Amino acid sequence: MNKTIALFSTAACCVLTLCACVADGADYRYWPTQRVPKGLASTHYELFKPIAAPNGKTAAADLGPEHMLAQSLAGLTAMAVNEGRFDEMIYVGLKNPSYEHWYADIVKRLSLEERGSFGPWELLERYKDKGIYDGYILYTYDNSEGNPTEITKDMDESSNVATSLAGVLKGVLIADGMQARAEAMGLKMLADVRGKTDAFTYENYRDKLNRRYALAQGPKIPHNRSIAIAQRMMVFFGTDEPTPAIYAWLEPLSSILGWNGGDEGGFVAQLSRYGHILLPSNWSLNLAILSAGSESITPARPFKICEPKSIDWSYKGSAASFIMSDGDNVQWVMGDFCFNKEYWASPDNGAFPIGWSLPYACLDQTCPDVLNYLSATQPEHSTLNLHAGGYYYPDVLGENRGPGMHKELLTRHARRLNEFMKRSGDTTLEFLVMDVNSPAALASYEIYALEIEHLTGMFVVQYYPYEGGDGKIFWVKNAEGIDIPAVTTKYAIWANVKAERSGTPAKIAHLINRDAKDPSNPLFAWTVVHTWSGFKQIEGDDEEAENAAFMEEGTHAAVTPTKWCVDRINKEVCRVVTPEEMLWRIRMHYRPEQTQALLNNAGEAMK
Repeated sequence: MNKTIALFSTAACCVLTLCACVADGADYRYWPTQRVPKGLASTHYELFKPIAAPNGKTAAADLGPEHMLAQSLAGLTAMAVNEGRFDEMIYVGLKNPSYEHWYADIVKRLSLEERGSFGPWELLERYKDKGIYDGYILYTYDNSEGNPTEITKDMDESSNVATSLAGVLKGVLIADGMQARAEAMGLKMLADVRGKTDAFTYENYRDKLNRRYALAQGPKIPHNRSIAIAQRMMVFFGTDEPTPAIYAWLEPLSSILGWNGGDEGGFVAQLSRYGHILLPSNWSLNLAILSAGSESITPARPFKICEPKSIDWSYKGSAASFIMSDGDNVQWVMGDFCFNKEYWASPDNGAFPIGWSLPYACLDQTCPDVLNYLSATQPEHSTLNLHAGGYYYPDVLGENRGPGMHKELLTRHARRLNEFMKRSGDTTLEFLVMDVNSPAALASYEIYALEIEHLTGMFVVQYYPYEGGDGKIFWVKNAEGIDIPAVTTKYAIWANVKAERSGTPAKIAHLINRDAKDPSNPLFAWTVVHTWSGFKQIEGDDEEAENAAFMEEGTHAAVTPTKWCVDRINKEVCRVVTPEEMLWRIRMHYRPEQTQALLNNAGEAMK
């Protein structure tokens, strides 16, 4: 990316002021805290119109400059509420059953006054002379060719610069195709950042920005900018400079909202090495208002968990479990998960034992209404496993910070996870590592076991390939000296992959049946299910015929294909159990005296 550094005029710089963001409340929180407003105005995707840039190019309305304007107003009102200067925030609506549900929940939970729906320019007029904004920041909307989530040729970063400065200057985001209309309303230009880059922001304004949070966001995407503005976050995209400098400047264990461009393993490893946690949320909406007051909420109900006393211990044979992938993905669970027939709303969810890796520690902080919905609708045979409290690789966390920082930072984060796991009632943890067998990975397993009080066990995924651990079990001790298993993935249901232990539901069922044949050496193995893989149902046992494209007509993903696999498993040689039950069976098989004594001491003696 072009990182040419330019300078603002002295006049523009002198209007900056540094204001403290809202304190985060409980020290185990790692999402920003938002104060509760009295009222809520709304806008909607349908009210956004395509705006032509001077070069004649336009963007889709939901990604275009009017949405950017709405996001900036939502951020500035949220900031004003945090600072006690205003009593109203903005909700951005769209035709999505999840966000319609969360809107109704937030209005009821916070007893908000619904103050009407407005287009972005109407909102601009509504807040004129209210102290919400002092003017506008002029930028160029990025019309470069390519996917908005990827680094593109000739990418224009000025929307990110404008977002970074919006909270500092109290300016709304105005694309150059909108300038005449803004001027006609009497708005003054606070800064012209056209042609400026992320490096410009870092070099000239980092002392005015929040060092605990940052937003990684493609410059085409309006989503998430409201919370970035409300919290005065640095907004950037890409892994080249100044990104390493930004990561070094941020306080260790900062939260990176959004999603970066480039190779996933590369950019997640990069932020992990600087000791940060990624909160995947680049397509999330309304994070500020949906998180309002969350620090004072007690979860409505804990999750259903597997009680060891309910396990049929007379069965001594093989056991298999299945866990859905992508449990770090906040924006997915908020937006297209709960009511999607392929995922949580699948008619097959609960028809057989299944595990969901989910970001519930994040949801507890940023959208507790989602968390309450999940716990209220959790099927009997469906269990929820915490995905690490964000996306990072614990085996490399903090290694760029110097000796001893890996242990210090992971210990701090594990203690945060301990609090959220106690709140939910969950006792299992799932995460990805760069190398399941490395000494740093083993040290990470030990830290989790020591710091998480009621941990039954861990599910460990090799970043690539997911099944790279081959089902190996690592044993580490908790604070009471009890052995805790960290179990690596054995198989992966993943479409169109040529790998030994990865493939279609039919192939994985064949492998499980083959590996579970020896009753004297029972198999305890779990399969990760790639949630973005599409499959089509077939007759017979052809191990390749189920492969299809994701979202292709007539295909299914996630839950239903997993059921096809489960239905093919020979029940005479292997039982399908929940992930929690799998961990207890592993503990009883390999550590019988210790496990029996533990359960006896807890008053749960087994027959």
